[in-house]
Amino acid sequence: MEIPYRDTNRLDYVCDYYDEGAYCFVFCVPNISRFIQFARKVKFMQLPKEKFRVYCFDFQAGFVQEALGGYVDIYQFPFSEFMDEWNYKRRKFTKVV
Repeated sequence: MEIPYRDTNRLDYVCDYYDEGAYCFVFCVPNISRFIQFARKVKFMQLPKEKFRVYCFDFQAGFVQEALGGYVDIYQFPFSEFMDEWNYKRRKFTKVV
């Protein structure tokens, strides 16, 4: 059995990490130029055995679906929950100096 690449620096795909047999791209902080590079590779150079995932916020899922639907699995996270957690942690920290 072939061992898949784990080092994403050596991959031909622009991705953030490799997990459970899938190339994963995190789009929560949208870097459109990286997304376009990823999309080009996924759509035009995809081999049948390769799997792809995109992680994004709920308000970004429609865009990702329009651009890459059918080529990737899309995982979305509610932006409101992220902001609630962010604000909770921000209130916990106090200024040191």
